[in-house]
Amino acid sequence: MKKALKRSKYYFILFNLVVLFILAGCDGTPIDSPIINSFSANVNTITKGESAILSWEITGASTTTISPDVGEVDSSGSRIVSPIETTTYTLTATNSSGSVIDTEMVTVNPDTEEEDFTIPVIHSFSSNSTWISTGESAFLDWEVSNANTVTIDPVIGEVNLSGSASVSPTEVTTYTLTASNNVGINTAEVTINIIIDPINGGGGNVILPPSIQSFSSDKSILTEGISATLSWEVSGIATITIEPGIGEVKPSSSSYNVSPTETTTYTLTATNIKGSDSETVTIVVPPKIIQPLPVEGKDTWVTRFRKDENYGYNEHLFIGRFDGDVERALLQFNVSDIPANAVIVSSDLQLYQYNTWGSLENFTIGAHRITSSWLLHTVTWNSKVSFDSSPVGTCEVLPSAGTWLSWDITSLLQGWVNGTISNYGVLLKKVNESSGGTDISCWTSRYTDNQNLRPKLEISYYVP
Repeated sequence: MKKALKRSKYYFILFNLVVLFILAGCDGTPIDSPIINSFSANVNTITKGESAILSWEITGASTTTISPDVGEVDSSGSRIVSPIETTTYTLTATNSSGSVIDTEMVTVNPDTEEEDFTIPVIHSFSSNSTWISTGESAFLDWEVSNANTVTIDPVIGEVNLSGSASVSPTEVTTYTLTASNNVGINTAEVTINIIIDPINGGGGNVILPPSIQSFSSDKSILTEGISATLSWEVSGIATITIEPGIGEVKPSSSSYNVSPTETTTYTLTATNIKGSDSETVTIVVPPKIIQPLPVEGKDTWVTRFRKDENYGYNEHLFIGRFDGDVERALLQFNVSDIPANAVIVSSDLQLYQYNTWGSLENFTIGAHRITSSWLLHTVTWNSKVSFDSSPVGTCEVLPSAGTWLSWDITSLLQGWVNGTISNYGVLLKKVNESSGGTDISCWTSRYTDNQNLRPKLEISYYVP
């Protein structure tokens, strides 16, 4: 009997030890904190306007974030940042055991040109009237900043940084405002014209409406960053203005250099008391191309047969239905450098189709607005990325190779730019995924053999 009790007690103790061992193995073993293997910037000092690349590698984290401005990221990767001031970036890696952090500072030095650009600023210099009769007066008004001295010639001399003065010229007179400091000078001019009364004046000139004899540009099409020269010829005494962005020009001048960043129509207007005349010249600037580099691109594909596989490092995109499988592509472009008030004239999403597979029939691919966030290196078919059921644009695909495909997403881009639509990107899918046996393959932004064949957005816009 004693042996039986001892044996029972032994088995009871052994049973408890086994249970504790199992619990310890399942739930009790502490989970290691995440490990930040690396977090660095390719350069730690930049000039304002330049960029740095943050790179990181994390082990054992369920979520990884970088602040400020970056947000949630994959456990390894890189991101281009362009801080406008010295910034310390904080990487936080988290799992159920807790969080670990690391920091990386990017020092931003002022733009040399911006630092040196301290010459006086003439905010305004104008007259309440540029045409007066003999004996009448006009008022000059001005506002200047960052100047040690301000003078107006002829006659007036040194003046305050802002103010007004009455003038009564007896002939056509150009008044020159000169603002100066230790760095340099800045000037502006206002011309006041005199109307000569042919009767009381004992003879004189009869003022006729101005006439624009010519207004042209030496370039009708130019690349952004290149200058064109506007030239004109106006007959008659007149005030001449050119818009947008130029304003009044000297009567004695006949040309002006411009560097539009987008297609622009310039209007020259010649005006006097007898009337006005105007002409226009349009300079075409080719569309803006957004074609991300491999480190910047966010484009991949998902497949229904391999629901949990991620292809974020792949250089191929597959779209369509092949051998019963369904494939979709996801793309997202950074359009933050387009002004928020820009009017989008056109926007085409373009992919290079390098091959076709399967039964080689024609089919249609729709471009759908994605309505939820997704990460390049974790997204799969099972991620259930949400999107609008109706496409914003479609493209008819032929069983061919070596051709560009294009989707018109103008309305979608307009919403992204002005902030009425969140930019989560575009999903491309076959319009009818329930039938057919053809898919296509296109290059992603990670394709390195020919960077011109990567996905791109071609955009035409203007700022009103």
